Amino acid sequence: MHTFRIAMLIVFGIPLTIFDLRWRRLPNLLTASFAATGLLVSTDHAVAFMMMAMCAVVFGAISVTGIGFGMGDSKLIVGIAAWSLDWRELLACLQWSFALAGLFAVVAVVLRKLRMRDSLPLGPFLLLGTLVALVT
Repeated sequence: MHTFRIAMLIVFGIPLTIFDLRWRRLPNLLTASFAATGLLVSTDHAVAFMMMAMCAVVFGAISVTGIGFGMGDSKLIVGIAAWSLDWRELLACLQWSFALAGLFAVVAVVLRKLRMRDSLPLGPFLLLGTLVALVT
């Protein structure tokens, strides 16, 4: 199951990363398919659904405030919750994701590749952080 989850993350992650880097959008079709597939293969549907619902409420509320966190990112986090086995794994995925995004942003600003006001597509970092969390 562990290898299957990593393989599915890569299968969905490549097109999601391409879309987010190129158009700064995460298509509903891909994020919904990612979440639905995770829920279908979950060993405990009730726990997976509850984690998905909690993430949808929390990160959806953050997206609506307009502080730089997109709705596609929220939907992707809901998908990551569907694929996570428990809360600890979900938190590890999010910690790795935000740490990698923050590290990249700091290095890019120091190297003058980005300015402080620039935005980053978060989707690739969410996917990379999830991959790191699943591998470690």
